[in-house]
Amino acid sequence: MSTLQDILNLENYINGAFYNEGNGKNLAVYDKYENTLIGEVPFVSEAQMEEAIASSVDGFNIIRKWSAGKRSEYLMKLKEAFESKKEAFAELIAREAGKPLSYAKGEVDRCIVTL
Repeated sequence: MSTLQDILNLENYINGAFYNEGNGKNLAVYDKYENTLIGEVPFVSEAQMEEAIASSVDGFNIIRKWSAGKRSEYLMKLKEAFESKKEAFAELIAREAGKPLSYAKGEVDRCIVTL
């Protein structure tokens, strides 16, 4: 069973790389039940935002040429990854949003079914 620490990454993922620094400011994420800090995520810089937008357009132009079978294959891999860590994702949603765990589990299950 995966834990919250297994999925928690306090970096921004942009164009295939993780960045732990941005514009110098951070977003503090708190546990709504215990009012404790879960972590801080850096706000991106303007240059990082531009890179993220450009890389998303590039990625779209690549993926749009994939066959339905190839797209399905990648979506199934993503679905399996979510399934393997669904308890941890539910815990994170519950803690961050202050939702009951049963609701958070429902959100994760809905994500898995959608994929």
